[in-house]
Amino acid sequence: MKVDHIGYLVKDMDRAAEAFAELGFVPVTDVIRDDVPDSAGNVRNVLLRFLENAGTVVELVAPLGEDSDVFNRLQTCGEGPYHICYAVDDLAASMEAMRAKKWRVLRRPSPAVAFGGAPVAFLVKKGAGIVELVEKPAGTA
Repeated sequence: MKVDHIGYLVKDMDRAAEAFAELGFVPVTDVIRDDVPDSAGNVRNVLLRFLENAGTVVELVAPLGEDSDVFNRLQTCGEGPYHICYAVDDLAASMEAMRAKKWRVLRRPSPAVAFGGAPVAFLVKKGAGIVELVEKPAGTA
């Protein structure tokens, strides 16, 4: 597993991008709207934007409304680091290995708009917090 990016929960995408620009981060994507239902009808309902500074990638994540996956977390925890995303060759095998180590699945695999439809899943464990896994087999972007 290789760190792909750090997810950062924000209220205002533009204000956050400006603050990160002061830290040397530059946008590597436009704002991405992820409000497409997966096969089970679940919708993340978030805005996303990726920024980069010397190889470190931050994903700004803002809820689109109260039905967003992250709305309640933003209300209770406020803005700040939200998850670490790891790129994996085989999402199913990685999830199986993590479940064997007592990681709990928060969101089952579903296609991610931000990754061109590549599957992602979210897991959590006390002491570590939330991680996202994105399937990026070796040799893919």
